[in-house]
Amino acid sequence: MTIRWPWRGAGPIGALPPARRLAAVFVAGFAVAAAVAAAQHAITASSEDVRDAAAGVAARAGFAVAEVFVIGRHDTPRADITEAMAVERGTPILALDLGAMRDRLLALPWVREASIERQLPDTLFVQISERRPLAIWQNRGQFAVIDESGEVLSSGNVAGHAHLPLVVGDDAPRHAAALIRMLETEPELAKRVKAAVRVGNRRWDVTLAGNIDVRLPESGAEAAWRRLAAYQRQHRLLDKPVAAIDLRLPDRVGVQRGPGAPQPDTGKRGRDA
Repeated sequence: MTIRWPWRGAGPIGALPPARRLAAVFVAGFAVAAAVAAAQHAITASSEDVRDAAAGVAARAGFAVAEVFVIGRHDTPRADITEAMAVERGTPILALDLGAMRDRLLALPWVREASIERQLPDTLFVQISERRPLAIWQNRGQFAVIDESGEVLSSGNVAGHAHLPLVVGDDAPRHAAALIRMLETEPELAKRVKAAVRVGNRRWDVTLAGNIDVRLPESGAEAAWRRLAAYQRQHRLLDKPVAAIDLRLPDRVGVQRGPGAPQPDTGKRGRDA
């Protein structure tokens, strides 16, 4: 069985060259006639027997799977698609249950949509649309790639998605999409985000480049994020030796100094000689 990854042709419709299309039409007419004859001879058999007999005649006339073209695959493992297709070279192409095949493809975690077309006499075209990875979820020492709805797309080896933000916590997947949309409202800050930890299933702590911990409030997180962006534009706060920024109170910004920050002078002044 030949499965091509990916197929880069013009598409299933009209993909065959004219000579092959003409041959396919001729063979199709012959196969249909032969299938009708087979059905007439099997009139006393069950409908399933008739269908199998007709498919067998068509396969002997050249209507058997020789190639499968798959387009749209990026993250879905090839082995998973091959297993879901469950088709072998020589399988009667008219006997395939394309609906069941599509259902098996849709059951794969990465696959959002799938379509399958027969191109007679011997080719299947499969087109899939994949879910968009949103973040890497860390929970109890395990890592998984999640999508916008919080569904797990893959677990274990997530190295191929190391560019995605990291979210941590039991209920982080449910709230990750809303958080990331909020973070992206301030693009310059969003570029600094390395991870976000869900605290008490209520709010987020966001870790920025330089290991700066930003504590967001349970409500009004977006306003607090905008406030931090304004502080950064005016005072370059994130470019200073800062360990943590507390935004949980709406009328103030708490700043914890980081290593290397100048310490306040606690010595006595004006001591008499």
